[in-house]
Amino acid sequence: MSIFDRYDTEYRSLLEQINSKISQLSTYDNNDKDKSSTIQLTSGLFRQADDLLKQLDMEARDQSDR
Repeated sequence: MSIFDRYDTEYRSLLEQINSKISQLSTYDNNDKDKSSTIQLTSGLFRQADDLLKQLDMEARDQSDR
């Protein structure tokens, strides 16, 4: 498995988690503290996905320099 395959697998996993958390949001009342917690967790997942894309970009640039 190449490094790009590992990035792809990790990214897909993050997207599945994000989609799951977003789906959960519709089950909460507006004042539910679990909703706030889920939003914070989802924000963290988005940050992880963004960081992963930045790492992938750096890896791709490194490969193209070779």
